[in-house]
This record gives sequence, structure tokens and C-alpha cells, in this order.
Amino acid sequence: MNLRRALAAWTLLFVIAFANGVLREFTYARLTGPLAAHQISCFTAISALALAIWVVSRYWPFHSYGQAWRTGFFGWR
Repeated sequence: MNLRRALAAWTLLFVIAFANGVLREFTYARLTGPLAAHQISCFTAISALALAIWVVSRYWPFHSYGQAWRTGFFGWR
């Protein structure tokens, strides 16, 4: 994975996290209350982020575990 792909992947994760918060605040937070909304939001965020990471890692695989860790910590190789 090169720098451009890593930045695209991080941008995708940011968009998913942001959309999850917007979805929570404008839909079910008013119906469920803060604690339940937070719990639902955690579940949906973990699920959506895990799916996105899985898809990205299938299309743009890492060359090594070290590269995966460096990308995770620093956003690039």
C-alpha cells in the first residue's frame, strides 16, 4: 500500500465515522436517549469500519505486518 492509497483509506474511515455520528444525532438519538444511542452508534461504527477495512485490505493488500502497523499508526508506510 502506497501513501496515496493509505490516505484514501484513512479518508474513507473518517467519512464513515462522521456519517455514523450524523446518523445517530439526526435519527435514533431522539428516540432512544443518550446511553442507548451511544451503544447503537458504537455497534454500527465498529461494524461499518470493520467492513471498510476488510474491503480495503482485499483490494490493496499490505506487503507485511510491519507495513500494516506503520500504516495504522502513521497513515502511511
